[in-house]
Amino acid sequence: MDSMLKRSLEERIALDMIYMKRDGRISKRSMIVHQINEGFI
Repeated sequence: MDSMLKRSLEERIALDMIYMKRDGRISKRSMIVHQINEGFI
């Protein structure tokens, strides 16, 4: 996972993030990493 985030930061490419919400629904987001900090992205 870290390598994918670093690649998005360096190459400015979008990542597709798929996750399950608390109510059980699936959600998909596209994002480009602009900065990585110790506590958040």
